[in-house]
Amino acid sequence: MKHPMGISMKFCAELKYLGLAICDFFLMPFIGFAFFFSSNVIANAPFPAVVIPVATPFESEAAKRIRNLALEALDKFILETKGVPAAERPVFKLILDFNPQGKAFTSEFGPAYDLAQSLRLLKNRGSLTIFGWVHGEVQRHGVLPLLACDNIYYSKDALVGGVVGDSGEFLSNTIRTAYDEITAGRFARVVIRKMYAPDLVIVKATNPKGREIFVERGEDPQGEIVLQAGKEGRYDFAAAKTFGISEQEPAETLGALAAILRLSAKSLGDATVSNRELVPWRIVLTGPINPELFERFKRRVSRAVGQGANCLILQFECGQGMAESALEIASFIRDLEKSSRVNPIKTIAFHTTRARDLSLIMSLACSKIIMEEGASLGPLDDALISNPETRLRLRTQLEDLLQEKIASKLEAKLLAEAFLNSSSRIALVVHKVTGETKLIDSEDLVNQPALKLELQIKPFSKEDENKPLRLRAEQATDSRIGMVNTVAKDVESALLSENFKMESVPISGTDWLDELAEFLTHPWTRVVLIMLAITCLILEVKMPGISLPGVLSAFFFVLFFWSHSQFSGQIFWLAIFLFFLGMILIGVEIFILPGFGITGIAGILLVLGSLGLVAYGHWPKNPDEWVGLGKSMAPYGISCMGALVSVVIIAQFLPSMPMTSKLFLKPPEYDDQPLFAEDELHQGLAGLLGSIGVAETSLHPSGKAKFGDHWLDVVSDGGFIVQGAKIKVCLVEGSKIVVCEVF
Repeated sequence: MKHPMGISMKFCAELKYLGLAICDFFLMPFIGFAFFFSSNVIANAPFPAVVIPVATPFESEAAKRIRNLALEALDKFILETKGVPAAERPVFKLILDFNPQGKAFTSEFGPAYDLAQSLRLLKNRGSLTIFGWVHGEVQRHGVLPLLACDNIYYSKDALVGGVVGDSGEFLSNTIRTAYDEITAGRFARVVIRKMYAPDLVIVKATNPKGREIFVERGEDPQGEIVLQAGKEGRYDFAAAKTFGISEQEPAETLGALAAILRLSAKSLGDATVSNRELVPWRIVLTGPINPELFERFKRRVSRAVGQGANCLILQFECGQGMAESALEIASFIRDLEKSSRVNPIKTIAFHTTRARDLSLIMSLACSKIIMEEGASLGPLDDALISNPETRLRLRTQLEDLLQEKIASKLEAKLLAEAFLNSSSRIALVVHKVTGETKLIDSEDLVNQPALKLELQIKPFSKEDENKPLRLRAEQATDSRIGMVNTVAKDVESALLSENFKMESVPISGTDWLDELAEFLTHPWTRVVLIMLAITCLILEVKMPGISLPGVLSAFFFVLFFWSHSQFSGQIFWLAIFLFFLGMILIGVEIFILPGFGITGIAGILLVLGSLGLVAYGHWPKNPDEWVGLGKSMAPYGISCMGALVSVVIIAQFLPSMPMTSKLFLKPPEYDDQPLFAEDELHQGLAGLLGSIGVAETSLHPSGKAKFGDHWLDVVSDGGFIVQGAKIKVCLVEGSKIVVCEVF
């Protein structure tokens, strides 16, 4: 028989192996995650040309999507051709199809101008030529991004023009200047202006160099009349060729255009695969705006996107709370659209009558805003933004968001100030000569006789005096302000305005984590938690040793303090607290309480549970979500296997290696002479029955005991026995010695 001390030393070494294995287990997930995600980074080969559809209805988010699609394709192409010499590097061709499926294209000025500007800026990214392809009608301001293209190809049936059309829109100087700016130096100015000015007469003239040009009749009264006054310019293929708008060769099909550009069908990339139909989900946000709401919102977004949603209708019924959380939620909403250039997530705010103060920031962050009848944006409560640093961040964020909605930087700054400052006054004015409308400080109106007051924005009524701006639905939807898209009677009407049916739009609502957080933060739940924690603690004192009552007491105390902390309601932080509690219990089991009992099992369960909360965030409800859970937990499985392999390697090789042998305890060497002769040992064990000894270590249930001059491994009869207690051998089974405490 080996010396008992040798057995003890070997057991200590095994515990050290187990400790290293546990450490390895919690380090490996990070390695697993890195491997898991890095394996999904695959670069798709670019195409020398890409086709992007430009379809009606066309709004600001559509302009951004097209820009992002173009950037994605161009960046890939630049990366692929990085090593090619400049002289041999091909030119990337971007083809914009303005009539997908042969449908007419039309747009309001704002989105059309955004796209035209984006196309101009694209050329700064690399060698690029932009082609506009028209095989139907392009009307209203939809002509602007078409005219921004480097080359325009018509089909024989194409028709472009009629900027005002039947809308009766008055074109401000700003809009007219935009047309001149986009087309300067490329087309005859009169040809472009004729599209929105029916009174113009286009004549053919000759410049000093003898070249044929087109000018207004006033510039050359003797010139040959090409187009009479009376109608807006609408140019077919023949007229477009004459005026130099279209290339000379028609392109009836995409294949024909590819042939003209000397592109094979294989080389023509198709970006239309990203032009998928919208998959809407609705998310309702209620209660105070705080970190708990933010976490709940992120979980619901994750669940909806995991189900394939690419359009989120955010129904705001929240208010008050913390300005910092409102800013974080707004930034998160804006990032959703940037999360993927090719397939951004569209966000539509439904701003209800129950949405108050800080919800303004979150609504403005969305791609589109629909307001409920009777709702208003603002006012912001000064008490919520008393911190100077928070107030500055809020002002900056407001200016950025407002500028995205109304384009004018000065007007955005003016409105942002009004939302924060109770003394500011804003008026909507119109220029008496040009008819152009804009927002100005009311005090400036006195000094500008050319301007006429059209509408007093702030204060709108007597109740708004000396209060921050409260923008009512009827004001916000005014086309001259342009902050909100439309007003709806209720959520069903709001969905119908976006061509969605109420019954076909799922709701990403509460799940069991939300219900758990709400239950744990309830005042009566807190009372019960502290009662249970103290009860279990008393039971542990009465039953010495860390066992089930002690573990439960620690668990209840963690829940209690979490529910009372600033992280109350945030499942992520609860997961962190439970993770550390689990690690502490595992450490206690390894280093303080030899053996494997309730403490170790509870620690492992808490660690695994906390990792599951962080990795997936909600309980799976269908087969697809179970698959998602499996994918989320796969790295942990890889980590477990890696931990087992590491344990084998550590146990097998490291103790004998020169550089690492000092890290391990080695049992002292003894000669082969046994401590007791075999017969003596068996006779001694049988004779121990009824012997009285002392527990030299705590027995729970195994440990060391001393009988006379001999130390023996013993096992208690089930209860915990403290060190130094008087014990008696009550059973001997082979080499197993069972003892009980003597009182």
